[in-house]
Amino acid sequence: MKLTLEGHIKSVRSVTELNNGLLLASSSCDNTIKIWDINDSYKCIHTLKEHTGFVYCVIEINNGLLGSASGDNTIKIWDIKDNFKCIQTLTGHKSDVYSLIELKNGLLVSGSEKIKIWENKSGFKSIKTLDAYVCCLVELNGEFLAAGSVKTILLWEIKKGFEYFKKLEGHTNFVECIIELTNGLMASGSRDKTIRIWNINNNFDCIHVLDVNKKGHNGYVYFLVELNEQFFASCSQDKEIKIWNKGDFTCNSSIKEHDSDVYCLKKLTNGSLISCSGDKKIMIWE
Repeated sequence: MKLTLEGHIKSVRSVTELNNGLLLASSSCDNTIKIWDINDSYKCIHTLKEHTGFVYCVIEINNGLLGSASGDNTIKIWDIKDNFKCIQTLTGHKSDVYSLIELKNGLLVSGSEKIKIWENKSGFKSIKTLDAYVCCLVELNGEFLAAGSVKTILLWEIKKGFEYFKKLEGHTNFVECIIELTNGLMASGSRDKTIRIWNINNNFDCIHVLDVNKKGHNGYVYFLVELNEQFFASCSQDKEIKIWNKGDFTCNSSIKEHDSDVYCLKKLTNGSLISCSGDKKIMIWE
């Protein structure tokens, strides 16, 4: 079964679950964030309009907060329990902020023309800057911060104060997305139209390349999400969502329902898969 949510007037770039699976947040190139009530047939209950640029990313932060990263060079922090009031604007980046994650240790990390590390002590404050232009960020097993950059993946050791560890090469264009898989592997997607599989436990060796010859994507690979112990999914500029088998890395199926680039995928607590696209739509696959 598929549901379609409409309301944004430009591309929808990101979605995230909030409040223990009760709410959904979406962000868009229309400069807004929309909040949807999952238990009320995904009714839109709030539209947040504080940003003045594209909103590339939204995430839930511990202690009932929502974080957003924007093309207005800022990060905004919203209080979910106080009717989504904007309680802080983080400045310091000099370009679009594309990525935002919260680490297991509670630190916030943002990706732009540089990476900034933020600590929350009565408000978020920048405590460290890493010199790297990045498209995406992910934490690997509480040990590494991984960042997708120009043709490379950069790694820092979190427990050593973000000491630089190594650079992974192989992609031939920007690395748009990275995920850690539960079987000790990491997957990355790129504008070179490929997905690469890396063995975290064996010095991050690249062990598979999933491309058009293996029924892969024919466009930028924007996002990856793990579905369960057996499968993960990818989405692309080619308007498709692909389901991959983690055992032999074959493409199990392809879904083409969106009319434009598919930018983001998330798995909800209720088991549904959600996608958002340049066609201004959010689709929920139950």
